Amino acid sequence: MKQASTLKLLRVREGMTQAKVAEVLGITTNYYYKLENNYCPISGKYMETLAKLYDVTIEEINEESGVIL
Repeated sequence: MKQASTLKLLRVREGMTQAKVAEVLGITTNYYYKLENNYCPISGKYMETLAKLYDVTIEEINEESGVIL
């Protein structure tokens, strides 16, 4: 699944750390690391927040081709 690598690309594009994104989501940095590296599924609640944070759609996060940088 490309979702995890897309999350990392979006985070880096925005100049954010994993710790900052985790803070926005209200989760631990360790848990966000697991989401970003595809160790855990991403719930709809977090997907919505991530889409708003990165100003993309949920579909763009889910696309196999990733997002436009």
